[in-house]
This record gives sequence, C-alpha cells and structure tokens, in this order.
Amino acid sequence: MKYKHSYYKVPGVNFEKHFLVGYVWHVRGSTGNTYEVELMPQGFDCSCIGFAHHGKCKHIKEVCDHVFADRVPEYRYV
Repeated sequence: MKYKHSYYKVPGVNFEKHFLVGYVWHVRGSTGNTYEVELMPQGFDCSCIGFAHHGKCKHIKEVCDHVFADRVPEYRYV
C-alpha cells in the first residue's frame, strides 16, 4: 500500500521562503532511534514511520515546540 505524502504546516508561516528551509534536525525518539525532521518549502517532513502513516508525529511537534514556541498549532494535513 502506498501512502500519500503530506507535510506538516504551521498556519500563518510561509515555508516557501522561510530561512530554515533545508535545515534538518536530528531528534531522538522514545525508543532511542534518531529521526530526521526537515523543513521543506511544503512544510515539515519526518523520517519516522508514524509520520509516513499518520502525517503527524511527536518529533515534528518537538521541533515546532522550539522553533515556534509561542504558537504551536494543532496538526492539519496539506
């Protein structure tokens, strides 16, 4: 089964010209694995299987908690 790729977008943020596009955060998961969260022009992407299945994950939330600390919104699909 092939999954539709989605990106996590923060409402009100223009990712196409964001200064962090292309930056990759290495986030350690709860099982000790390290995942890559990348900011792309379409939004955030994560290398974990949860993001591939659900379009959201705690690794992106962790990055958003630091990058957009004052406005971490709920997930929405793009």
